[in-house]
Amino acid sequence: MKHERERLRNLAIIYISLWIFILSFGNTPSWANKKPVKIETIAKKISVCPDWSEVKKDDTKANAEILNCLQAISRYKTDEIRIAIVSLTRETQTDLPTACRIFLLNRYLFKVSKSKLEGEIFGGWAGVPIDKGEIDWLWPFRQTKAGDIELINEFEGYFGSQYQAVKEFDYFRKKFGRRLRRN
Repeated sequence: MKHERERLRNLAIIYISLWIFILSFGNTPSWANKKPVKIETIAKKISVCPDWSEVKKDDTKANAEILNCLQAISRYKTDEIRIAIVSLTRETQTDLPTACRIFLLNRYLFKVSKSKLEGEIFGGWAGVPIDKGEIDWLWPFRQTKAGDIELINEFEGYFGSQYQAVKEFDYFRKKFGRRLRRN
């Protein structure tokens, strides 16, 4: 038992030493930069969702495709989805189609609702209902009596600074928590 602990300790020291050696050159090897396959899969699923900014309100087929896409992504673990969002926002500098996809995903994943506006808004989305100091975080969705989420509003525009997708994700996660997953 003592020898096994010592062997594991030595392996850990070698592993850490190797990483320190590699990082001391300033260039991380290509094999160390690879994203795990699951994260790449989630990022790809986000990227292939229909672009909400191009979908009209009465396009039920496109709206259903968006919801199916969001539902498929929601089956993954919250931390994995967050890493995929971080990856996408770094790679694309959050272009409008990507921002729209993540904007919808954040609302689909978390139990967002109307609440008192307590500080920052994470982007300049036109159409978000703000009334008497309350913001409807669920917009452009609504929740049915059966508990399902429906996409009921179309894209109205984006103005202002870059969408802070990861900050919004973290805020929703902390304030509202995760919506129950549906299979």
